[in-house]
Amino acid sequence: FIIIPFTIIGVVFGHLIHGMPISVLSAFGMVALLGVLVNDALVFISYFNILIKQGNNFSSALEKTAIARFRPILLTTVTTVFGLLPLIFETSMQAQFLIPMAVSLSYGIIMATLITLILLPSLIIAISNFRILIYSLNKRIQFLFFSKIISFILALILIPPLMMGVLKLNMFTANLTFQKEDFEPAFRELKRLKKMV
Repeated sequence: FIIIPFTIIGVVFGHLIHGMPISVLSAFGMVALLGVLVNDALVFISYFNILIKQGNNFSSALEKTAIARFRPILLTTVTTVFGLLPLIFETSMQAQFLIPMAVSLSYGIIMATLITLILLPSLIIAISNFRILIYSLNKRIQFLFFSKIISFILALILIPPLMMGVLKLNMFTANLTFQKEDFEPAFRELKRLKKMV
């Protein structure tokens, strides 16, 4: 899902080149583009997972995946773009409704291919590093989690008696009158400044 917004750059760029506004039909092309993008990412990640299950280490599996899946992802892009080029440059009235969709799909898929081949491996490395960090801090996180649970339970047990004690103390002490001004920050600040002077 992180990759999806970057493909919109290609869509906007394509519409700027052809001088046409982004319309609802362009949005239909973006939906088709998301399908192609997800397909490319699944091809990449599934092969990466297969190599990891075969016993390759992380960096070599990522390198082999990038090399092995470069051609299928690139061929998907090239065939789609060249298949849509005649529709993009069509001048007939019937094709004018489909041209924004073709522009969105073709320019967006060019950007999606670059993102899949460059950004996706970087994201996989970043997610792996984050998981290693979480795993290394696992015992500390568990300790902090249990200490928060224990402090919450203690707070639930101790707060009601303490509140009752405060209420009883207020009932038996001298007249403590609070005014509205005591609870507003501006008046409290004025009182504090008067006490300082």
